[in-house]
Amino acid sequence: FKGSVAVFGTTTFEFLEGWDSLAPPASGRFDWRSSGGEAAIVRGFGFQGDAANQTAANYSCLFSVGPSGIATAATVANSSLLTCRTPEWGAQFPTQLATLAVLRDSVPVAYFAGL
Repeated sequence: FKGSVAVFGTTTFEFLEGWDSLAPPASGRFDWRSSGGEAAIVRGFGFQGDAANQTAANYSCLFSVGPSGIATAATVANSSLLTCRTPEWGAQFPTQLATLAVLRDSVPVAYFAGL
């Protein structure tokens, strides 16, 4: 063999999970009832689990105002979609704007807006 051989190094990296959008309820607006129970549909990537096979990581949705909030369990439909029910907000908080965080094992899942 004549010539040169190029040796390329390798590197390791981790594929991330994240979410980037929230589908509004049937009304088309983000104004869920304070009585709760409505589906919040979260779109993203890398969600672990499969609802059909009843395997899922421990996902939840945290609806909060300041330091106070209510978490609800999330169901993974596939690697890019999960659903959680809105909490019974009016039982603990007045009607107001709230923020949403998606958690896996109580750790926030990255939110990638605009990607």
